[in-house]
Amino acid sequence: MKSTAFVILLALCFFPFACSTMQTGNDFAAGRRALIVGDDEAALRFFQSVAESDPNFVYATGSSPRQSIWSYVGRAQYLNDQFPQARQSLERALSGGRDEDIARLYLGLTLIREGDRQRGLKEIESGMRGIYSFLDNITQTQRFGIGRFWDPNRDIRSAIQFNRI
Repeated sequence: MKSTAFVILLALCFFPFACSTMQTGNDFAAGRRALIVGDDEAALRFFQSVAESDPNFVYATGSSPRQSIWSYVGRAQYLNDQFPQARQSLERALSGGRDEDIARLYLGLTLIREGDRQRGLKEIESGMRGIYSFLDNITQTQRFGIGRFWDPNRDIRSAIQFNRI
């Protein structure tokens, strides 16, 4: 009887955490779906909800580069023409030495839209180099696994090289 009460008490203590974690994951997945189909306003709402409930949320899969929620918030803000907010979110994604190449790319685009062309081009170049390195690495190290699905015809890497980045 004692152990049953302990398990129930433990479950009640952690249930709110489990529910909020599940909701965060659901909102993040809904945000990604909205981003993919071009519903940028809905994507922003979902990503902001995740950022409010877990500002340290990081999306990581085995084969994708890790990205903080702030990278997603910033990208959605950029797509909604909220450039000052996007810059702030993207800088937050890159704070603390984080190496998020997509956030760096979008920060560069944002800076250019705000009129800081020189710094924007520098950020875009850095982001593109990182994306190129990631693609090159995953296609080489996992060429018989998941790597064969990443840039299989070298289209992305060729475009980066063509643009001298």
